Amino acid sequence: LAHAEQSDAKVRFARDYSFREIKADNAVLLGNIGSNPWAEPFQNHQTLHWKYDADRGNYYPVDTTLPANTQDQYHVAVQPGQPAEGYAIVSLFPNMGGTGNVLIISGTGGTAMSGALAFLSDEHAMAQLRAKLNVAGNAPFPYFEALIKIGSRNSLPRDSSILIVRHVHE
Repeated sequence: LAHAEQSDAKVRFARDYSFREIKADNAVLLGNIGSNPWAEPFQNHQTLHWKYDADRGNYYPVDTTLPANTQDQYHVAVQPGQPAEGYAIVSLFPNMGGTGNVLIISGTGGTAMSGALAFLSDEHAMAQLRAKLNVAGNAPFPYFEALIKIGSRNSLPRDSSILIVRHVHE
């Protein structure tokens, strides 16, 4: 993607990344605070978080804008042998220095992460996201967070839908 945009991109392991870079550069972070420590400084801007279910060994999304007794609405029990729908959270924030952007992509698993990446590279899906954010087609994206439901089908294009999208204020 960077080459198509005539831009530079570097792939870095989280352990090799530095505070100076997250403060000054644009970045794409993959994972949640349990798997990528660089996602943690942005958590105070988020209302969508991941909660770990130790009994089932998986994460599920939680919407902290809801009353506490309804925050777990996306925690669905999956029957053994049945394909599970997944969830992904896609968030765009200013970097820590306010000089660039940080895109954070996290999901309930590999299929959800793949679905989120497919979503972000699909023109129709991005047009839907722009419409929900009330952004013109050529305007830059505002800072936002979105919860995307990723279907259990393994065919492309991915069966995905935007469940929640909201502007994030700095």
